Amino acid sequence: MALGANDFLTVSSYEVEIDNVKLGTFTDVRGIGLDIQDLVGTTHEGRQTKNTPGICNARDLTMVRSFRADKSLYNWLMEVRTQGDKNKRTGSVQLKDAEGKQVARFDFDGAWIKSWGGPELSKRPHGNATLEETVVLSVHDIKWS
Repeated sequence: MALGANDFLTVSSYEVEIDNVKLGTFTDVRGIGLDIQDLVGTTHEGRQTKNTPGICNARDLTMVRSFRADKSLYNWLMEVRTQGDKNKRTGSVQLKDAEGKQVARFDFDGAWIKSWGGPELSKRPHGNATLEETVVLSVHDIKWS
């Protein structure tokens, strides 16, 4: 059954794909969105006259997943570190329901990794903590498709 515009989306997981490579399921994806600068026009006396829309910028994407042996995100950061913006990529965040069906998708382009964080290590008295990897992507544009 197709969802209507007023139906709530039920999402069980978030799958991330970059340059057609599935990076797996992420526990958190934050920052999906666009911001338009507010340009304020002024008179010669410095009084505000009107606001107009300016440049549109995509927000940074912060993504968290369980730490694993896959070093692809770390390696991408190292490439950006040595080669600059020659390593921009395209990708998507796919929202999946309980059956694994895609219910929404956000496509982004012009992305480069600006931050990578490995696991926080701590000896806890009540068992082992789940180790996590966190990355922040700077993206040029994002579209809801």
